[in-house]
Amino acid sequence: MSEGGRVFGLDLLRAFAILCVVYSHGSFLLGDAPVIPRDLYMIPVFDGVGMFFVLSGFLIGRILLRTVAKEDFDGRMLLAFWVRRWFRTLPNYFFVLAFLLLVAFLGANPPPELLRYLTFTQNFARPHPPFFPEAWSLAVEEWFYLLIPIPLYLSSKIRRLDRRAMVLVLIAAVIVFSTALRLYRIRHFGYADLESWDIHIVKQVVTRMDSLMFGVLGAYVSIYHATLWRRAAAPALAIGMGLLLFDKTFASLHYKMNYSLTVSAVGTLLLLPKLSAWRRSRGWVVGVVTFVSVTSYSMYLLNYTPVQHILLPAVMGSLTQHLPRAEDHRVLIQYVLFWVMTVTASYLLYRYFERPMTSLRDRWPTRGHPVVTAFAGEVGAPTGAQAGGR
Repeated sequence: MSEGGRVFGLDLLRAFAILCVVYSHGSFLLGDAPVIPRDLYMIPVFDGVGMFFVLSGFLIGRILLRTVAKEDFDGRMLLAFWVRRWFRTLPNYFFVLAFLLLVAFLGANPPPELLRYLTFTQNFARPHPPFFPEAWSLAVEEWFYLLIPIPLYLSSKIRRLDRRAMVLVLIAAVIVFSTALRLYRIRHFGYADLESWDIHIVKQVVTRMDSLMFGVLGAYVSIYHATLWRRAAAPALAIGMGLLLFDKTFASLHYKMNYSLTVSAVGTLLLLPKLSAWRRSRGWVVGVVTFVSVTSYSMYLLNYTPVQHILLPAVMGSLTQHLPRAEDHRVLIQYVLFWVMTVTASYLLYRYFERPMTSLRDRWPTRGHPVVTAFAGEVGAPTGAQAGGR
C-alpha cells in the first residue's frame, strides 16, 4: 500500500492520462516550426480523456454499487452520493469558468450560451461551443453522476427485483444505446473526416456515456466476481495493452470512426484488474506519480484555455517586449513555459482551492450512514479518497 493508502496503479493510469492530454495540447504551440514533426511528436499520445472516463466509471461505480447493495439504501443516501460527487467536481469547474467569463466580459466577448455551461447542456446532444472547449468531458461525467443512480434507486423500491441483475441490465443498455447511436449517426450523416467525427460523436454526452459504463462494468466484476477479477489480472493486462496499441496504430478512417472509442474503452478496462491491485509505498517515482495524479483535475481544466490561450500569450508578450532576443527562441520558450505554468497553476489551484473545497463534503451529514468509498472494507484496501477516487 502506498503512502496515505493510495493505489499506485490507479494513480499511474490517471497520471498517464493527463500527461497525454497536456502533451497533446502542447503540440499546438509548435505550429509549423520545424522543431519536431507533428506525427513524430504525437507518437506517445493515447486517448487520455477516454482513460479518465473508464477510470472514473470504475471508481464511482464501486461506490455506487456498494451503496445500492445496502439494505437501508434510501433517498438520503442517494442525495449524499450526489453531494459528494458535486463537491469533488463542481467547485473547480465553476472557479475556472468564472475566470474565463471574466476575461471574456473584459474583452467584450461574452459567450452566447452561458446558461448551458451552468447546466452542462452545452453538448448534451449537439456540438460543443468554441468557448471553454475542454468542458465537454465534464458535461459527460456530470450527466453520468446524475442519471445513472436514478434507475438503480427506483429499482431498489421493488422488493422482488434482483438489484445485481438490474445493474447488469443498466450497464448493457447504456453501452448498447451509446454505441448504436454513434454508428447510426456515422452512417446516416456520413462524416467524411476525423474533425467532423470529433465534433459530432466524440464530444457529446449521449454518444460517450458508454465509456463510463465500461468502468462500471469493471466495478461490477471486481465486487461480485472478485476471484475472477484477481485471476484474470495478468492476461487482461496483456490484452488491454494490445488493444490500446492496436487502436493507436490502426489508421483506417473507417475503423477510427466506428470502433476506436469502444476498443480504447475496453482496452483501458482490461488494465484495471492489475492496476487496482498494484500498490507501492515509497520512492521518488511514487511521489511524482502521486503529485501528477492528485493535480490532474486542476491540470485538465487549466492547461488549454486558461494557460495556453490566455496566460501564456500575455507572459510571452511581456517577455519578448523586455527581452527582444527571446523572439529568436520563441517556440522553445513558450513550450517550456506552457508546462511550467500548467504544473504550477494546477498545484496552486489544487492546494488552495480544490482540496479545501473537497474536504467540505466530509461535513455533509450522513445521518448515521457511514460514507461509502470505492475500496474501504476490503482486506488491505485503502479508502476511496485515498485510492485516488472521486
